[in-house]
Amino acid sequence: MPITAGFGLQVGLFSFMRKSLKENNAPASALVATGSVSSGTMALCCTHYIANLIPIMAVSGISIFFTKYEVPFLMMGIFSNVIGISFMFFYIQKYNVPVKNKLISQVMRLNMLKVRKLVVLLSVIIVAGYFIYYSLIF
Repeated sequence: MPITAGFGLQVGLFSFMRKSLKENNAPASALVATGSVSSGTMALCCTHYIANLIPIMAVSGISIFFTKYEVPFLMMGIFSNVIGISFMFFYIQKYNVPVKNKLISQVMRLNMLKVRKLVVLLSVIIVAGYFIYYSLIF
């Protein structure tokens, strides 16, 4: 459920950004940057499906690895969503995209550059911790 909600939020933010940037004649690099971030985090988000596909490709040794670390890969998917969302908020703030939603307006009061850096750092630490923990208990 969290992965689906994160994906939906990213799609919504990307659509909002694309529409707002086109209306405000923002540089094309802004749209490319937001699209790249969204695409990259969505690709990372789906890595947990590798465990399901590898047996079909007859690579059993790798399948054992991905099955063992399925939960850490799910965590990586969730945190990649969080990173993607923080990047989208950063670009909304960077390009001064007008926001009418009260909740998003309150979020935009934060320094999104610092929030983005904190989110990336915490995500890497937590996901690495999950991989280490799972390698020790299994």
